[in-house]
Amino acid sequence: MNETVTVALTPSTGYAIGSSNSATVTLVSDETVTQTVTVTATTPPHRGGPDAGTFTFTRVGSTASALTVSFTVGGTATAGAITSLLAPAS
Repeated sequence: MNETVTVALTPSTGYAIGSSNSATVTLVSDETVTQTVTVTATTPPHRGGPDAGTFTFTRVGSTASALTVSFTVGGTATAGAITSLLAPAS
């Protein structure tokens, strides 16, 4: 995946900023993606209780080395009410 870096000038009393006040460089990735990760909600809609829902992460590709998967949690549920339920399956 390509990434970008942007630098922008900020005002100061010691100089004036010209018309070119920012620049972006694209870092073209030379990495070959060999892993695919998906997530699915694997329980039907539920009305609360201790088993309110299950998410299953699936990895496709070599499992010869560890893979760290980043994710965020959002939605309309009350954060304090769901936090204790976000734990890996045993």
